[in-house]
Amino acid sequence: MFNRTKLCSSMLVAFGGGVAAFSPMAQAQTAPSDTPTAERVEVTGSRVRRIDAEAAAPVQIVNREQIQQSGVVSIGALLQQLPSIAGAATNPQVNNGGGDGASTISLRGLGSERTLVLLDGRRLGAGFDVNSIPLNLIERVDILKQGAGATYGSDAIGGVVNIITQKNFTGFNVAAQVGAAGKGDAETKNLELTFGTSTDKGHVMAGLNFNKQGLVRSGDRKFSAQALYWYTYDGAVNVLKLGSSSTPQGRLSLPASTVLPNGKTAAEQFGCAGSTIRLTRKTGAAGTSLDDFRCYTGADSYDYQPQNLALTPQERVSLFVDASHQVTDAVELFATVLHNRTTSGFQIAPLPMVASNDGWATSANNPFGISFGSTAAGGAVGTNMQVRPVDLGKRQSNNATTLSQMTLGARGAITDSSWTWDLAYTYQGYRQNSGVSGYINGGLLQNALTNDAFNIFNVTADNPTGQASLVGLTPFSVGYTNFTSTNERTLDLVLTGDLYKWTPGTIQAAVGATYSKANLSVKVDELTRYVPPTYNSCLLAAETCGGDTSGTQNVREVFGELFIPLLKDMPGAKALNLTLGSRLSSYDSFGSTTNSSAKLEYRPVADLMVRGTASQVFRAPTISDRFGATQGTFPTFIDPCASATGNEPGYDRACQYIPPNSGYDQDNSQILGFLGGNKNLKPEQGKVFTLGFVYDSSLIKGFSVTADYWNDAISSGDPTTIAAACLNTPSDTFCNRIKRDPGTGQIDNIDLSNLNAGYIKTNGIDVSLRYMLPPTAYGRFRLGLDTSYTKSFKYDLGNGVEQEAAGTLDPSYGNFAKWRVSGNVQWGMGPFGVLWTSRYISSTNISNSKDSNFCSTATCQTILVRQGGVTYHDLALSYSMDKTKTKVIVGVNNVGDKQPPLAYQFQLNGNVDVQTYDTIGRRWFVRLEQAF
Repeated sequence: MFNRTKLCSSMLVAFGGGVAAFSPMAQAQTAPSDTPTAERVEVTGSRVRRIDAEAAAPVQIVNREQIQQSGVVSIGALLQQLPSIAGAATNPQVNNGGGDGASTISLRGLGSERTLVLLDGRRLGAGFDVNSIPLNLIERVDILKQGAGATYGSDAIGGVVNIITQKNFTGFNVAAQVGAAGKGDAETKNLELTFGTSTDKGHVMAGLNFNKQGLVRSGDRKFSAQALYWYTYDGAVNVLKLGSSSTPQGRLSLPASTVLPNGKTAAEQFGCAGSTIRLTRKTGAAGTSLDDFRCYTGADSYDYQPQNLALTPQERVSLFVDASHQVTDAVELFATVLHNRTTSGFQIAPLPMVASNDGWATSANNPFGISFGSTAAGGAVGTNMQVRPVDLGKRQSNNATTLSQMTLGARGAITDSSWTWDLAYTYQGYRQNSGVSGYINGGLLQNALTNDAFNIFNVTADNPTGQASLVGLTPFSVGYTNFTSTNERTLDLVLTGDLYKWTPGTIQAAVGATYSKANLSVKVDELTRYVPPTYNSCLLAAETCGGDTSGTQNVREVFGELFIPLLKDMPGAKALNLTLGSRLSSYDSFGSTTNSSAKLEYRPVADLMVRGTASQVFRAPTISDRFGATQGTFPTFIDPCASATGNEPGYDRACQYIPPNSGYDQDNSQILGFLGGNKNLKPEQGKVFTLGFVYDSSLIKGFSVTADYWNDAISSGDPTTIAAACLNTPSDTFCNRIKRDPGTGQIDNIDLSNLNAGYIKTNGIDVSLRYMLPPTAYGRFRLGLDTSYTKSFKYDLGNGVEQEAAGTLDPSYGNFAKWRVSGNVQWGMGPFGVLWTSRYISSTNISNSKDSNFCSTATCQTILVRQGGVTYHDLALSYSMDKTKTKVIVGVNNVGDKQPPLAYQFQLNGNVDVQTYDTIGRRWFVRLEQAF
């Protein structure tokens, strides 16, 4: 949930290569050996239009056949399975912290904000929801696995995803697909209607796509049915079925020295250990006397997990039109229009009411004779109250998201020259209405508590007192609706052509300019609007509080690319080409930045190409990064002050109000944090170097191999790091972000707004193999293998401590399994086809903190959990009837019903890494296509 927007430097090394595009699996790009025409094309990663499609950039392809045989109803599910994807991009399996149905792409684990998404080479923006693009519009997807700042501008640090649409489609095609999980849930329905016609003057293609994905309840899967926690205490390891300390019976906190109405201290009355006494109401008790309460234990915690979802429901409707018309021999008009509407929503457990966070307090008219809760609302110092009125129902959302994308333009040739031009205007609009239910109006609640309208110490329906409290509390149960809208308008011009002919070939160039203006507007519900500087003070729970915001950003860019053939058909040099590029970007927010690149391609012989790239990349802060309103969130937190000695240089600031060696312990594992923008953010800057080779064998027909080595660097932060950095290397950058309660020293909140700090350094190797076997009497076989090995993923969150995430499920950046492998075997004979696909994710470790600033030498880098390796198998059978133009595909995904490895509650709710592994299990699908 923490926005990673930091200053960094980046280096990427990739032995990148293309291989033959014969497999439906993801594959690297190459030019076919029998190209029928010498038409110049623009390939992903370059602006220069060349006859040979194979260039200095490693590009993978997901083609249309693979999409159809995968059984997916949205493209994100397929793209996130590629071996080059890592980290923690969102998807519809993310329930708590998700729920809008989106899927984003994180190449190399560098984050979706550093992976640029294009539609036919035009920007859709980092973090774009690829599920918004309907499947029947897509011809293929190109994945550029290296930074490309000089070519595409901001955000192309981890790489580029270029979605290529169908062109010159003729006829009418209907496709319908249904499917479900083996357990009967996760039902899918998909309908595609595509119409197209073309003449020698142009074409028109139009389509409709409707798809629906059913939900999966966490309680219906064994791995997620209960909240499982992994604890270590005094060297012993315990797996406990625990949950939240905000329980239906409630949890009260008060100082042990508190004198009660009977004259006893709280410690004497209840016998609980510690300087802070924590109590809960006895089951069935009225909550009207001291005898109705006892010491709280971990066994009293509330298991919220069965109320959650393992897969959020979603429904999408898309309409699109793609058209072109040749006005003259030299001028062509073109247009692409896309409109998508997605509805989805999360479902999480009933609201935990936490007085200190939400800003309310009880009256003193209770068995304890004191007010519990927020001191600002009159609560006694050192007290708190947590309660969960489960009978009021779950928290749920209904998100309606609309995307409108339109490109209008003209292209053509400059008379009597090799030069072509392309002028286009693009509009992209995004709107989201997010309605959420299941909250309590805090203003009305506080008034009722002050006037003792009901007994907040008992809000369960198991006795008359609780039933009466629920009657009093129910009118305050409300929902809220927030509105977000963004739009971006872009005008771009690109010219390409020949500059100079000489012996090795023709020097070619591409030059262009771009102007764009983006707008952001966020309107929050009156119930959730905070009054600064108390950002957790609104009429609902602190996690909902936010504010209206708006902002604009203007960008002007000019760029150029030069392709220079240096040698051709020479001894030891079949070809040697150099490509130079540069882009000047001017932002109204921070000024200008220039990013350049140099690419070299060398063919010693026809079968082998060696290539390298040196380039600069950057990521400009977005409008949300700069103007995003402060908003509450509840990240996991390990308080370094619990083990601090008092001798640390920043103790007085990091552990304010906590006497050294006082026995302080952290009250809650989740604390209130505030996300938000920073108008003073500067861009991330990086450098990229690639070196690679491609071998496409002429000795073994149909066989090719490619290998990639890469190395990169970027950054982020979390609340634990902020507190630890303040404790050990105190500075205003970190210490000013921490606010503690003056009475208890417990964290009140931590500022998690964006800042420029930290870095990532990562490296690894990719290997791809392809082999198309010669035809046999038993059909034709094709084999494919893609492998990505992450050797290292080191990062510093800004506190000067470098940590290693490779081979781990990292709390800041997500899953970095060292090995990710995708392989396939395809067989075809006449109308029949079979595709078997396997996907392997190696084991990962979940460790306690590796930061010696806040863990002892004895426990640092201790592996708490080892997630085993996982292999998924998918099978698809197809039958094509040429006479009737009918095709049937029947498939089973996750054939072995492989369950995700347990990660317990270390990261997102669900006990597993929902951003990496399959939470659905075995599922089937049937697809029918009919062409007319």
